[in-house]
Parts: sequence; C-alpha cells; structure tokens
Amino acid sequence: MESNDIKVLQNKMLSLKINLIINNIITILLVLAMIMLAISSHTTPLRKNRSATQRLTELTNAILDSCCQVEDCGNMIIAVWNNSIYNKEAANTDMYTREDNGTGAFYEDFNDALDNLFLDPEFAGQIDAIRLQQQNIIALMREMNDLQENNQEVYDDLKNYYECYMQFADMVVHPTGSLSSFSSDFDEADENTVRYYRNIILYTE
Repeated sequence: MESNDIKVLQNKMLSLKINLIINNIITILLVLAMIMLAISSHTTPLRKNRSATQRLTELTNAILDSCCQVEDCGNMIIAVWNNSIYNKEAANTDMYTREDNGTGAFYEDFNDALDNLFLDPEFAGQIDAIRLQQQNIIALMREMNDLQENNQEVYDDLKNYYECYMQFADMVVHPTGSLSSFSSDFDEADENTVRYYRNIILYTE
C-alpha cells in the first residue's frame, strides 16, 4: 500500500473517531436533557416558577387587606342598623340614627339611618375604595390562569378564597335582607374567608 493511501485511510479513521465522539457527546447531552425534563415535570410549579408564587402572594395579601376594610364597614352597618331599630345611643352611630345631627329623636325608619350612613362622605369613600379593590382583585385573579393549568389543587383553594371574599365585599357594598339575616350571613362570610385564607397562605411567600 502506498504512503498516500495509508494517509487517506488514517484520515478516514480519524474522522470516524471524531464523529463517534461527537455522537456520544450528543447522546449524553440528550440523556441529560431528558433527565432534567423528567425532574422538572415532577417539581411543583409554584416552586419552580417564582413569578407565579409572587402573583399568588400579591393577590392573597390584596384580598386580606380589603377584608379588613370590609369587616370595618360591615360592623358599622350592623351597629347603625341595630341601634336605629332598638333606639340605642352610641357616639359612633347617633349622627346617623338620630335627628338634628345626632342630638334629637331616633328616626322611625331604620332605612333613614342606613341612608345617612351611606351618604356620609367618609363612609361612602370607604365603600368606593372597596369597589376599586374588588376591581383590582378581579384583574389579579385573571392573571392566575396558568396556576389552574399547572396546579389545580392550589387554584381551587385560591378560587374558594376569592369567591368568599367577593361575597363578603358585596354584602357591604349592597346590603340586603333583615338585620338578623345580614348579621348572620356577614359573620359566616367572614369566617369562611378566614378559613380559606389559612389554606392559601401555605402556598405563598
């Protein structure tokens, strides 16, 4: 065999070795990629997706903050309603339940007292703030669709928390029923919201 032929054969063998090494490297990289994908698929989406956790935390805290204001407004509605029906004097409700800026006789119709409360600029401002908070919370909830796709259990807890809050807030924005039914429903909605908050807080930062 001539020297040129030997060199050509050596070059071919070297090329084959290089291609074999490259193929082995590619195979190893593919295997590693498959392993990483398998590990990733079994990782809780909230843990691997920090942005989802941040959005969940923001929404949870927004609902909690609004609930505090809802609770204050609801308790005020109940106090005015109750004191107007039973003619009870109280420094924080007389201006709504009694004539002459809170110094005269009690209104015969408790609806007059409730109207005075909702017409008070300070209280009306609190109700308007709750409406705005509801709109913000609705927008934040719409951003959690990916959570429903990736972690249904967490999304279900969040949905329950969200729905309880919306019912809770709607009660003070549009109060209905009797004093007894409103008070009972308000307390129940308050308790349900707290219960679902305790569930969802486990998934937040």
